[in-house]
Amino acid sequence: MKKIFLFIFFLLNYVFCFTQCNGRYETEIFASVNKTTVTYSSVYNLQMDIYQPDGDTELNRPVIIFMHSGSFTSGTRDMSDMVTLCESFAKRGYVTASIDYRLNPDPAALTDSISIMTTVVEDISDAKAAIRYFRQDYSNGDIYKIDSSQIFIGGYSAGAIIAVNLAYLDTPTEAPQFLQNIISNNGGIEGNSGNPGYSSKVKAVINIAGAVYKPYIIDVNDEPIVSVHAAVDGVVPYDCDEVYWSGIGAIFNLVTVCGSQVIHNKANQLGIHNDILEFSTGDHAAFLNNISQSINFVSDFIYTTLDCYQTSSLNENTHNIDIYPNPVTDYLHLDTKGQNVGFTLFNNVGQLILEGKCNSKSIIDFRKYKKGLYFLQLSYDNKFKNQILIK
Repeated sequence: MKKIFLFIFFLLNYVFCFTQCNGRYETEIFASVNKTTVTYSSVYNLQMDIYQPDGDTELNRPVIIFMHSGSFTSGTRDMSDMVTLCESFAKRGYVTASIDYRLNPDPAALTDSISIMTTVVEDISDAKAAIRYFRQDYSNGDIYKIDSSQIFIGGYSAGAIIAVNLAYLDTPTEAPQFLQNIISNNGGIEGNSGNPGYSSKVKAVINIAGAVYKPYIIDVNDEPIVSVHAAVDGVVPYDCDEVYWSGIGAIFNLVTVCGSQVIHNKANQLGIHNDILEFSTGDHAAFLNNISQSINFVSDFIYTTLDCYQTSSLNENTHNIDIYPNPVTDYLHLDTKGQNVGFTLFNNVGQLILEGKCNSKSIIDFRKYKKGLYFLQLSYDNKFKNQILIK
């Protein structure tokens, strides 16, 4: 009888976990995608490529907008890493887009911090117009069948700098006077790139080797963030330092910013949902050299921010010990918010395969385990919680 009860318990938990988000968004479930190119800013004649899963019938799909690298002087929306990101997330069930944004045509201008800050402000304006494009379409026929409350922004290198500062620079008064003047001269905080009258608010931020202007612009109610960054990055710093750009036979020192390590320390202080994949080697190209691992890591995190996802908690009284994602493909994340929690992991025949302790954040590598059901037991303050996991 006990075995039958345990089997039913496993089965019910399996059904619950699998039906979260209707089985969408965590792994690639569509075989192919289609691409449409549109002009999202008629003001500056800027295009974006929109990717959708072939054969999808879902009517309320989250959107992820990606922005390319290129030191604000080069790059296009169809760079191979942007295509890979867009196709991979579209195959998971998202609507994705890769956008062009205004570039500074004079690389020598990047020796001037005012010039580079002006370019970044212009590009934030462009990205906000792309966000508003989707909300405008949603209000006028909804061609792309989106959930307008779930639009994510992300990018790599220069594109990530745009994304992070778009999300966290909420008002001009958060910036010093010279930057306030630049913002004012470019249409204000919402910019002048078109599609006015709609919100440019985002659900969360995907930061791949990017940085924030200054960490003090991050507030307690700001958006969740997931980052991928090398601890030793000679272009965009992991901590606070100057951004460097190599061109015309010289190394130009641009402006001081704060990278992913500082961003996530600040997010932890404020209790903002966040996670970071840190590479110890690889410099600025670490993401490109580990693109599949990076995409899976970002996907796991973004999945936990979706409205359809329900995070498991240790018990009704704590609420703040998170276990995600479930189902799991590569990595299981435990976030105990500073509490000391013990964990043991069993396979479906009751064999102990892992045990340990976590007092902040831990990652369990599930890549070495076979597909199937697993049993995670958590212990906290003489209380126990059993959680079914699916690989």
